[in-house]
Amino acid sequence: MGSKRKIVLATIGSLGDRHPFIAIALALEARGFAVVLAVPADHVAKVEAAGLTGIAIVGGFDALTETLGIPPDQVAKRIVSDQTYLMNRILMPWLANSTMALEDAMEGAVALVASLFVFAAPIVAETRGVPLVNVLLQPMATFSAYAPPRTPDFAMMAHTPTGPIGRAWNRSVYRVMRGVLRHRFGRHVDTVRKTRGLPPSRQALLLETPASADLTLCCYSPAIAPRQPDLPDIARVTGFAIFDSDTGAPETLDPALEAFLAAGPSPLVFTLGSFATFAPGDFYATAVSTA
Repeated sequence: MGSKRKIVLATIGSLGDRHPFIAIALALEARGFAVVLAVPADHVAKVEAAGLTGIAIVGGFDALTETLGIPPDQVAKRIVSDQTYLMNRILMPWLANSTMALEDAMEGAVALVASLFVFAAPIVAETRGVPLVNVLLQPMATFSAYAPPRTPDFAMMAHTPTGPIGRAWNRSVYRVMRGVLRHRFGRHVDTVRKTRGLPPSRQALLLETPASADLTLCCYSPAIAPRQPDLPDIARVTGFAIFDSDTGAPETLDPALEAFLAAGPSPLVFTLGSFATFAPGDFYATAVSTA
């Protein structure tokens, strides 16, 4: 990679996680950085088709379904609908090996950019002594007391807090939930940290951004979710990072679709992306009602 400064980007997830990171990586390369994108094994080919350097830090989805011993659609449904299953059966078992793989990828790097699901990232950044940039792809991942998530896991929150009492309640709920997560998974994280000479962590995985982060990029539009008052000073709402290709290589629209889009006003589009289709809930009924 010559004299270019190297930055490693790391993400775990589906297309909704991969595409924004490819967009960020391409933007960094255009600005003269040498970029390595660390992803699951079955994402590497698409990363390389986009002209980037990709390395695997965890196994692919096929390997995961084989390990779990259930069909792919059932795995996806469990991941979407059960956060405990996601943590216990997938993310925690990946932690030690993904930390080692990410450490190898960081050789010579000056910074690490990672999504919330890459639990190895704060460990590796602290071990290497490099800045950590945290990327949030959904407004709910800010875990704001002013606009808490509206998923079933957060049903007890005050979702439209109009005064200090509602926000105080939300902060109290977050504290309890973070305490539960630290109790359940803190020992596992600290075991990996200890092997690298690091002190125990107080981070609640999934429910708060790493305390060691130097910058947080909120990669969504402020039109979708305005900046909330309790977003930290290091956070920047950047807008969406767009990469639009099925294969990874440059593509054009299908002629029939292009003709349809040109023939009238912009259509109304509802989409669950590439993964949540296995656990749609009442999405389709809501889409029909909204339309």
